[in-house]
Amino acid sequence: MSALSADREVKRKDGEYQLYELYQAVTIYKGAMVCVRESDGYLVPLSDSAGLAFVGTALEAVDNSAGVSGELEVRVEKKGNFQYVKASAVQADVGDLAYGLDDQTVATTSTNSIEVGYIQAIIDSSTVYVRVDRAVQ
Repeated sequence: MSALSADREVKRKDGEYQLYELYQAVTIYKGAMVCVRESDGYLVPLSDSAGLAFVGTALEAVDNSAGVSGELEVRVEKKGNFQYVKASAVQADVGDLAYGLDDQTVATTSTNSIEVGYIQAIIDSSTVYVRVDRAVQ
């Protein structure tokens, strides 16, 4: 393709929600942090594992435990503040980068450093709000 030489109407989606095809033999629960596998692009629950890219929070539960990859889709929200679990949450955590440990838990350090956003508020000693906009892929 060559560069534009005239105006062009561009199709656009707002990007707040997106459908992702689910990986084989997994279940995604509503409210789970989810990732795509970098090797094939299918959606899986977040885990502190290499080769995953965080894409947001599942808006619905989908059970693909008996299915094949790509058979089902999950709606994922990619913007906003989400309430996640964090052990020993304290006010000093506000503003810190949060990393995903599993599909509901964040920490300020992790083995594989899967960034999920920035801690915005402390709800209690085990619950925080995380702003995900700048971390989603």
